[in-house]
Amino acid sequence: MRLITVLMLLLALTAALIAQDVDALNATAEDLGEAGEWEDLFNGEDLTGWVKVKGHTKDSWSVEDGILTNVCTHDDRGSDLGTERLFTDHQIHVEFRVPEAGNSGVYVQGRYEAQIADTAAIEEPTMGHCGGIWAVSDPLVQAAKPVGEWQSYDILFLAPKVDDAGNVTAAARMTVYLNGVLVQDDVALEWAKPGEPVKPQPTGGQIDDNITEPGCLMLQGDHSSMEYKNIKVREITLN
Repeated sequence: MRLITVLMLLLALTAALIAQDVDALNATAEDLGEAGEWEDLFNGEDLTGWVKVKGHTKDSWSVEDGILTNVCTHDDRGSDLGTERLFTDHQIHVEFRVPEAGNSGVYVQGRYEAQIADTAAIEEPTMGHCGGIWAVSDPLVQAAKPVGEWQSYDILFLAPKVDDAGNVTAAARMTVYLNGVLVQDDVALEWAKPGEPVKPQPTGGQIDDNITEPGCLMLQGDHSSMEYKNIKVREITLN
């Protein structure tokens, strides 16, 4: 009985610490300017507000018991799914459940991928593992949960800075919490392709290269099956 009580206290303490971490991210967003109200992007009933993107045509997405579900295999690819709404500076909360060997990604503005994968057993994860920003940055720590457990991303995204002529003067930046743990700390979204200089650019697999324009929230659906729920956004008007 005493052991059960101790375990319950530890779980409560862990939940409280996670809440504090996410509260810190919320406070950062609010310090940057005027943060709007949180809005649901997924209504838990159907695909209202979502469309297949990047020319994909397969109907691999459905809603089952309030869960946004993608069903596909490596040999029978699914479709990427994006919001009809477009965003500039904003904050995202999304929950997901990874199957065995699962591979997906949350694409902020449809251009910058926060990786989702079955990689909880890897001690030192890299950019291709859960918590990584593909092509840009390894996660700071291993924070992924095992297959079959619900996980969460909390993401603060600041769009690229642009001058009056439309030229990019500073890369987009992203802060990411995976399961309440900081895994990406205000990372500049810039990198170099082989033989080219480092520059602000999408991370690969993007909806387009128009980084000076608003973009959708895209869920990668062409790699493996995946489940999502509680997808929310709040827009930020910077000071």
